[in-house]
Amino acid sequence: MTYKYIKVVDWIREELDHRRLRPGQKLPTEAALTKQFGVSRHTIRQAIAHLESEGIVVSIQGSGTYIVEDLQVSEMPGGESADGRPRTNVVGLLISGGADYIFPDIVQGASDYLMKKGYLLNVAFSNNDYYQGAESLKTMLEANPAGLIIEPLSYGMNRAYDDIYAEAAAKVPTLMIHTDHSEVCPALSLCDQEGTGMLTEHLLEMGHTKIGCIYVFDETPSSSRYAAFRSTLYDRNVSHNDDHDIWVRRNNLDDIFQPGGDLALRRMLQEVTAVICQDDRIACQLIAYLRLHGLKVPEDISVVGYDDSSYATLDVQITSVTHPKKKYGRYAARALMAMISHPETFDISKYMIPPKLVIRESVRDLRNTDSEEAYDNRETHYRVSR
Repeated sequence: MTYKYIKVVDWIREELDHRRLRPGQKLPTEAALTKQFGVSRHTIRQAIAHLESEGIVVSIQGSGTYIVEDLQVSEMPGGESADGRPRTNVVGLLISGGADYIFPDIVQGASDYLMKKGYLLNVAFSNNDYYQGAESLKTMLEANPAGLIIEPLSYGMNRAYDDIYAEAAAKVPTLMIHTDHSEVCPALSLCDQEGTGMLTEHLLEMGHTKIGCIYVFDETPSSSRYAAFRSTLYDRNVSHNDDHDIWVRRNNLDDIFQPGGDLALRRMLQEVTAVICQDDRIACQLIAYLRLHGLKVPEDISVVGYDDSSYATLDVQITSVTHPKKKYGRYAARALMAMISHPETFDISKYMIPPKLVIRESVRDLRNTDSEEAYDNRETHYRVSR
């Protein structure tokens, strides 16, 4: 049995073989393809999804579907590095965090795509350690890779890393991930500010104006997400108490949920009706902590996370913002290949994936209740449970 969408897939492949379609070229619209092949829009979308999974096309929201710019890259020579040595077919991926949470999916997405292009992926994790990251990057550069994908350390640590990143970008094509901006090379933004703005707007729309936050200062997304949180409050003319901000190192995160280390958290929880967390992991830990103290989510306090990871559906269904995970890794690899093959026309904006708000059950609607009375009742309950 031959599925209808295969006819469309085969036609696009044939057009590529005969160079009637070329890398970077936009495909006809869904309506045009539907008319051309006499099939439904659903069939056309199946064909596009199949081609996208093979790394042949990329769909850009609001723009259309394009043949990927680096489609022929596996047939091109690897080129030479700045010192004249031939580049290998290895791409280095340096992740500042640990080998857990969403990072295995990112690695898998990048690896799958690069393998189809004839490249291997060399992965290192720095665990948010400056020296470990610097040594890993040095080792990768000594292997003369075809390119590098780097997740930088936090914004503050970036200053210490500037020279190292600049050296890498001067030697090989380099792409940053999980950061909205880089001064040394292109950065594949996840639009963290836009995503956190959605979360904050949702809390405000649900009647929450006393909002606390928990952020990890040694991870890059924290600065963009916190900035968006504060700017959204400012734009809506909602005041914010800095005492409701909790900043902590990832390796010390558990401490704020332990007796003796939770003083700042206790103080914050006495005054807020909702907490916005840097990611779903922190949201889960907070929910477990609240449960130990007799507080329910969302009845007594609302909690939101970020990344729409498996943590968001483990117990309490947590409102979150999407992270494309495997797709992000795949797009990062695609972008790097385009940098290698077409540096003169490379446009990082073609590979950005806009975030989406995922509303679940972790936010209480205070619009139709006496929010002050609800807050007072919850505060008394918390004080008694200590």
